[in-house]
Amino acid sequence: MKFIGVNLWAILASALATMVVGFVWYSPLLFARPWMVLMGYDPNDKAKIAEMQKSAGLTGCRWWRAWSQRRS
Repeated sequence: MKFIGVNLWAILASALATMVVGFVWYSPLLFARPWMVLMGYDPNDKAKIAEMQKSAGLTGCRWWRAWSQRRS
């Protein structure tokens, strides 16, 4: 599928790959704990982690809503 000479499937695949790499990069498997310590968060504070996850989800939903309304 091409749009003005741009392969949309390649763009979709690269966006998905970037998200997967980001999820793994900031997961507890790799660098979540060192990142949290360097940013000044307590990795053992479950309430603060839940708050950060909730705000990330809300931000994603707001972004998606703004993006979809822009296209209308």
